Amino acid sequence: MEQKIRSALLVGLDTGRDPGYERGMEELERLAETAGILVLGILVQKRSRMDGGHYLGTGKREELAARILE
Repeated sequence: MEQKIRSALLVGLDTGRDPGYERGMEELERLAETAGILVLGILVQKRSRMDGGHYLGTGKREELAARILE
């Protein structure tokens, strides 16, 4: 039986208020890889807060959608 490769794009919100943000994203990447997930990339939204219930703004959501469809 053929084994399916699991993959992911990691997405984070950087508000600039968490000095450990980058370290946290690196840890997330290592955890995904340890779980056997192929990390295809990391997408970071830089903004001071969430926008209308979304972590990502319109442009970043479009970028994410485009990368998923690649």
